[in-house]
Parts: sequence; C-alpha cells; structure tokens
Amino acid sequence: METQQDNNTRVVAAANLEAMCKYVSGMCHRYKIEVVTDRVVVISYSNPDEYGTDEPICVTFPCYPSCWPDDDDNPRVVLDMIGDDADEDSGIDAYQCFVPLLDCPTLCVESI
Repeated sequence: METQQDNNTRVVAAANLEAMCKYVSGMCHRYKIEVVTDRVVVISYSNPDEYGTDEPICVTFPCYPSCWPDDDDNPRVVLDMIGDDADEDSGIDAYQCFVPLLDCPTLCVESI
C-alpha cells in the first residue's frame, strides 16, 4: 500500500523553540526543552494533577546543524514528532498535548 502526503513542515531555530515553549506554557501546562543533541531535540510537557504531581511526557523532534557561521549551538528543529514516551495504557495522546506548541505563532526570541 502506498500513501500520499504533501505538506509544509515548520523548521525553527532552537532559540525560537525555547521562546515558543515559554509562550505556550502557563501555570499548569508547561513545555520545556530537555535535551538537545546534534540529531534530536527532546521536549517535555507537564500538566500536574490535582495534588501537584508532575507526570511529564516527552516527544522527540529531529534537528540538524545551523548553516550560519557562529551559530553552532542553535540547531534547526523540524517540528515533526518522531517519537514519544506517553504510556499507551493511560490514554494520553502525545500529539494532542503538543498541538499548542506546534500551532504557536511565529515569534522572535526578543519578543518573549
């Protein structure tokens, strides 16, 4: 079976992704960059329960090095999830939890 796909995938600098995480985070829903490597970025999402217990879930996005000089520590992140650690038995849909981040408006780092 062959599937068809034609879409625009958003790519942001890691610095912009950090600003996006701050922008969409609130008192309860919190997004944070946990790990940045030369190939992937891991972002956590936490929504504490009524007792304040965090049970974060993490998703992984691919990334690649910046092509700009002196920008080695700011990779480009492809906002297309390639994995998550959500417990399937819990009924939590990782994609649904990260939609606010994926739908975040275009931000300048200085705007946050």
